[in-house]
Amino acid sequence: MEKILNEQLERLQIDCIDYYFLHNVDLKAMNRLLKKDVLKFLSKAKQEGKIKYVGFSYHGTTEEFPLLLDAYDWDMVMIQYNYFDNNVQADIEGIHHAASKGIGIFIMEPLKGGILAGKMPDEVESIFKKADPSKTNAEWSISWILNHPEITCVFSGMNNIAQIDENIAIGNSVEPHSMSLEELETIDYAKRALKELLQINCTSCGYCLPCPRGVNIPECMKIYNEKYLFNQKGLLNQSLIDYYLTVSGIMIDSSNAGLCNGCGKCLRKCPQHLDIPKELDKVKNVPLYFVFDMGKEVTVRGVRITARTKAGGVLNNPPGDITIETAKTITGDGMENDADWTYSERFTGTKPDEGIMSHSLHNSVYLGEIQRARYIRFTLHMSWNSGSSVKPTPMTYKGGTFAEFEVWGNLEELDLD
Repeated sequence: MEKILNEQLERLQIDCIDYYFLHNVDLKAMNRLLKKDVLKFLSKAKQEGKIKYVGFSYHGTTEEFPLLLDAYDWDMVMIQYNYFDNNVQADIEGIHHAASKGIGIFIMEPLKGGILAGKMPDEVESIFKKADPSKTNAEWSISWILNHPEITCVFSGMNNIAQIDENIAIGNSVEPHSMSLEELETIDYAKRALKELLQINCTSCGYCLPCPRGVNIPECMKIYNEKYLFNQKGLLNQSLIDYYLTVSGIMIDSSNAGLCNGCGKCLRKCPQHLDIPKELDKVKNVPLYFVFDMGKEVTVRGVRITARTKAGGVLNNPPGDITIETAKTITGDGMENDADWTYSERFTGTKPDEGIMSHSLHNSVYLGEIQRARYIRFTLHMSWNSGSSVKPTPMTYKGGTFAEFEVWGNLEELDLD
């Protein structure tokens, strides 16, 4: 450890480091460090003037936090704390304990990887705007943290000068205990609304990377969360577009959730202690919906689904798991009211029709009961991975017998022109 410290000083071209943190520490990590005499090393480095203040960034449970605070004469500690994650790693009791020992408290993830700062779901935006239309989401979030008198410093990621100016202005204007009871209640209401919508409690910290299989874990989870945070529906929605543009392999190397093989190497790295392989299973198995209006009420006996690539391409996974629903009338876009759909049938393990070339496969499914309907809702239970992917194309009505719609195969093989 002393060798590493000397190399750090040499690279920084300084004689003393002001703030020196042990990174990503929980009780298990601390016990491992104690066996290496880390506390003796820190005390010696301070005595020699190589380090001025020592601390650790904490990534354990709320119950273990006080134990680590009492293990050494720390100068500071860094914790994840925001109005959404106020009981994840260190709660208010832990903060009070640190402050009682004179330990400086540094806050990381004050905006939860940007989730609490940017565009928010309508349900959350309306709560904040009703309380104070002039306040930004970032202002609500950072003000809530600075309202705690125990907090020493807030580490907020910023991407441009405007964000720097905004954060400085917030820091200059907010005093401890300056928020009213009404403002604190507003944040509590917003937190409840957000908690109902957020599917995966990922902060996009990136500690889980690199993945041995190349999965961009934070981006996959971010896009999945946005699908539900912003109520994105339909076959062609912004989440699906973002997913294919960023991780499917169209623009850059493939890094989608379908590449995960469940090796579990990411599990010990996650500060949120997420079961990442399990969460990625949710990401790659999102059902995709599409509602087809046939223009008038007709007899529907079956559906033919066509999967194809450009000539010469080979389909790895033609669609074989779908739900078909019919309705005579629907409410809105047909996504809100499941009661509209009076007939529903799921088809799994369907086989491609015989005699079709490898680059064009057809799955024909016949309904158990002939229906009179104007609308058909298709649910594709397909993995969001490179082996099976979707591109919507116009659906055509086939003479009162079949409704046809097209599902495309490998995007790597697809001729987008």
